[in-house]
Amino acid sequence: MTPGEKDLNPPIKRLLAFAGSVVAGLFGAIVLASPAQAHHPLITGTSVCQADGKYKITWTVSNGDWENPYMKIIAVQATPNTPVTNIAVETWLDPDASVTGVQYVPGTSTGAKLYVDANWYLHKTDSEPKVHNSATKELTLPGTCKAEAEPSVTFEDRCDGTINVHLVNPTETKKTFRIKGTNNDYEKIVEIAKGEKDESVEASAGALTVSVKKGETWAEIGRHAAWARPEKCSAPTVFSWSTCDKLTIKVTNPPENQSTTAEVTYGTQTKKKDVAPGTTEEFVFDAGSTTKATVKLSGWETITVDYQRPQNCDTLPQTGSSTTTFLASGAGLATLGGLAFFFARRRMVRLRKLASY
Repeated sequence: MTPGEKDLNPPIKRLLAFAGSVVAGLFGAIVLASPAQAHHPLITGTSVCQADGKYKITWTVSNGDWENPYMKIIAVQATPNTPVTNIAVETWLDPDASVTGVQYVPGTSTGAKLYVDANWYLHKTDSEPKVHNSATKELTLPGTCKAEAEPSVTFEDRCDGTINVHLVNPTETKKTFRIKGTNNDYEKIVEIAKGEKDESVEASAGALTVSVKKGETWAEIGRHAAWARPEKCSAPTVFSWSTCDKLTIKVTNPPENQSTTAEVTYGTQTKKKDVAPGTTEEFVFDAGSTTKATVKLSGWETITVDYQRPQNCDTLPQTGSSTTTFLASGAGLATLGGLAFFFARRRMVRLRKLASY
């Protein structure tokens, strides 16, 4: 104990200690209370109309420009009363820190509001004197946010063996479509700004699935079974001509069809050809005793063609007893003609001699 301390009696020492405590308390109150007169939670907000017809509001709550105190949120109220992510009661903010949350409100909303109540402390603890304040931020909304029409797809099987995939993007932003087939690992990516587009896919692709890219994922918008020939398609036509020694068959494939393979069989003869769209192929066979021919067309029903031998076909010369009779008769007639000519000649000579006398 110093000499000076000996001169102080206990009551005086207690008085000095009390005075020191009061001064320290007043100093802390001044440190906390002074900024409280000019500071509060800082709130900002922005809104964006979403494709789903809702406003997306991004709220940011900041501790402000306090140099040291810590902020603790003690109350949050949003209007309209829909959830606000990440901004919650009991959230602590360090000096100069902030927290951001997202709220979705109906597209018909004409305004949004966020109220935040908070306490400030010199240290991150509730066990010391605090300063309290609150703030409210209001946003004006147009109330005209409407859901965009979703991208769509339709399919049409065509006679030429392709599937027409009709893609529609009704939105104001470019969309990425993906067409996938179950066969041959078929995949095609198509980008479309606002508008429509047709894509032709071969039947070999198999069943199709169409999706639209949303963020990093794909959202399926349509499916189509494997290609099947429409009922409106015209079948290839088959024409035939029969002669005494030939059977001719012609196969014509309509121009709007896909290519077909024609396999024609007549008796023991078989011929096979590919018939392209809009072309005609000819098949010629030597005629025989067979009266039927078959025409197999890939993807179509088999057609039967008749061979009808004409009635006026020439026959082969006959042989045997009838022929001998004809030959004998001809020889006899030739002999009689010769004798008649001989006797007629002799008589003419005799008449000439008599006339000369």
